[in-house]
Amino acid sequence: MEDLLIVPAVLTANSLATQHICNNFTAYRELVAEKKYELINRITGSLFILYICYTGNYISSDEDVKDFIRQIAGYILYDTGHMILYTRSLPMYIHHCAFILFYLMMNRFSEQDRYIFCKSVWMLESTAPFLTVCWCLHLFKYPDTYIHKMIKIISFIYWTLIRIVYQPYYLYTTANIVVCTLGSSIVVLNIYWFRLLLKRVMG
Repeated sequence: MEDLLIVPAVLTANSLATQHICNNFTAYRELVAEKKYELINRITGSLFILYICYTGNYISSDEDVKDFIRQIAGYILYDTGHMILYTRSLPMYIHHCAFILFYLMMNRFSEQDRYIFCKSVWMLESTAPFLTVCWCLHLFKYPDTYIHKMIKIISFIYWTLIRIVYQPYYLYTTANIVVCTLGSSIVVLNIYWFRLLLKRVMG
């Protein structure tokens, strides 16, 4: 329960520090308010996800799984509060609500189901930092160089393999019907986001 308070507090402090640093750059100051909020949130979120991806490699017990889920729930609360400042995207809120619902029902699931869900979230969230880099390159109009193109291609391929190919397979071949039902909303959203990413790549 402490993570629901500690994680948002730490992330909020990180956001304020990041904003203070970014204010030193003209390119940041010239952004509209919504983009400033989104940039700060993406930076803070990516740093947290990198931490989560690292700790996810050392999950060895059910208590580790519960701690992981609680920390993600704390992040979701922070992220939802921050998103209100710059977006009204319904899919993002549905994505967050699906996770909070699982968190509230966490103790009703078996140890195996919690582990499966935990690993599924770990895989999904590992794609976020890559997209943040691409988003930042686009936001600041970074020249479309060879390196830029390679970053976009690698990010798109990794996102597609994890969210469109492997994650649905992993979820539906290892989880029970309740976990699958909750996870299906994420799968549908992934397909929706995949269409948007494909349009951007093709455009």
